[in-house]
Amino acid sequence: MKLITLTYLFFFLGCLELGGSATKCISINDTYDRDKCYYGIATNTENPQICENVVGTSKYFPGKYGGVGTTSKENCYTTVSLEIGIREGDLTVCEKFKSAYCYRAIALENIDESLCSKFRTSFEETEIDKCYEDIAIKKNNISICDKIDWNNTKYTCYARIKKDPAFCEQINDYDIKNLCRSYFQ
Repeated sequence: MKLITLTYLFFFLGCLELGGSATKCISINDTYDRDKCYYGIATNTENPQICENVVGTSKYFPGKYGGVGTTSKENCYTTVSLEIGIREGDLTVCEKFKSAYCYRAIALENIDESLCSKFRTSFEETEIDKCYEDIAIKKNNISICDKIDWNNTKYTCYARIKKDPAFCEQINDYDIKNLCRSYFQ
């Protein structure tokens, strides 16, 4: 296992040598490994144009902010947009890359719940609710939980802020109820 990890590390670092030149990736025959190389360089250099070279369909590349897209290319763009958008606090980057996760991350970075609903058309409803939950927990402000539409997320929010697992029992979804309970184990 250590040998595989070291091999991957040397491969990945090799792709990033000389300032992250994407030309190094061209010579890699395996699509998955070539995509990993491009993905690593794009995120390291914060250059979304390199993501155009990602051709595989794997959702593997989660980046620093978690797996967010339906393809490697989408995850690459999203991760790069998050890096740029959060660092600069520039919401236009989120719009450009159509990344709901970017909006959510900037809202959380700025601890500003108004950003959760500002982009209602860009967010899926569950993302809006998760945005409110994240900020409510970060601010330790239960009144923000009241803005959450989906009851399962709302009860999880209440439980985490009040530090009361009894709220978890009001959740109907088995998996979400167990997730809520796991915060108290």
